[in-house]
Amino acid sequence: MHVNVSESVRELFPLLKVSTIEIRGLENKMVDKNLEDEKRRLEEYIRKNYLYFQDFEVIKNYNRFFKKFGKTYPISFQIKSILEGKSFPSQYTVVEAMFMAELKNMFLTAGHDLDLIKGDLETYIAKGSEIYVNISGKEIKLKVNDIHRTKME
Repeated sequence: MHVNVSESVRELFPLLKVSTIEIRGLENKMVDKNLEDEKRRLEEYIRKNYLYFQDFEVIKNYNRFFKKFGKTYPISFQIKSILEGKSFPSQYTVVEAMFMAELKNMFLTAGHDLDLIKGDLETYIAKGSEIYVNISGKEIKLKVNDIHRTKME
């Protein structure tokens, strides 16, 4: 499978970076002790190293992007919560691991079940009428000029 970033996406978002990782045979547990230990270590790391996270260039860039949609970078809220003494929410281990990677690296992630994807993924600029189903099963309507991906048959 290939992930293709369209020219329209590159033009509208010249700083966009895309990377992929493929994982097979993954067991999506409710709880994993090793992951719980890693979550505690990451919380400590964030509390020690992210005190001025709003000054980080990656945060500023994401906030510029989300401002176009009347939003702020969602990872900022999570970092702030951890700095205030809260812990990671518990979910399935796959979701938790992705969330932990987002917080540690400050880059948003997306997960896809490769068994459901036929062909390559192509990115597009949304017109505002597109709908997708999120990880919770809720239908979400995209905003104009957001980035989305469609499976190519």
